[in-house]
Amino acid sequence: MKLTAKLLDEISDWVQANGLLDRGGATLKEFCTHFGIGKTTYYRWLQNGTFGNVLTRAREIFCENVENRAARSLLKRVEGYRCKRSTVKNVYEDDGHGTPKLIRQEVVTYETELPPDTQAIIFLLTKINPGKWGKAEALTETPQFIIEVEDNETADTIKKLVASLQGDNE
Repeated sequence: MKLTAKLLDEISDWVQANGLLDRGGATLKEFCTHFGIGKTTYYRWLQNGTFGNVLTRAREIFCENVENRAARSLLKRVEGYRCKRSTVKNVYEDDGHGTPKLIRQEVVTYETELPPDTQAIIFLLTKINPGKWGKAEALTETPQFIIEVEDNETADTIKKLVASLQGDNE
């Protein structure tokens, strides 16, 4: 098979869509099978600088597309989204002897809401701005609370409760 400009365009389009030998892309065998060539021909073509450049650029585009799809998927998980799901519902009928008999199966499609995913949110924030959202600092001081109470009886009860929690039983 001769390596023509038209074939190089087809190869570029195919590798952009399917990848080749990286990031979940197609295997060399799949590539060779698709284009009807043997591995020897593939490696001979690699000696041609144009073929190598076309493959390199097409693989870069494939990887960029994979990264873009992954980023969009992550963002959907961060924001939450609606999706359609399907399940199979069995419909039964009494066979006249008290035993249910399956008469048909129906596919039931419904829409559901997937809420935002906390793990995805944490991952994204720590990657976007690690200085701000990186490892959380532990509290070094006990937080102080101010409770305003209008009657003395409730105030005394709260003081006793706080003292017992602190181990200062008076």
